[in-house]
Amino acid sequence: MPVIVNEDETDAQYMCDICGVEIQDQTEGTCCPTCGRIFCLDCSADHPITKVRVREDGPDYKKDEYMCDLCYREWRKKHPHQVKLDDFVSGR
Repeated sequence: MPVIVNEDETDAQYMCDICGVEIQDQTEGTCCPTCGRIFCLDCSADHPITKVRVREDGPDYKKDEYMCDLCYREWRKKHPHQVKLDDFVSGR
């Protein structure tokens, strides 16, 4: 989760983008590196950050991107030809 400091140099308060619960520190939540959504521990279990193998620019190009399942659903709509069982590797 990104660290943001308010103008008065105090830590900023975060809220879960799904349920709205207040997140006090980095150990209480997860941030998607793709979209920037912040998830509390409960919601991060429902929306895990996963590693997706992305293929672009020919068959030899392979890149792993980390994204939440909401981003993965959107990515899958835009890249239906790349979606195979081995393309989606669960992990945190």
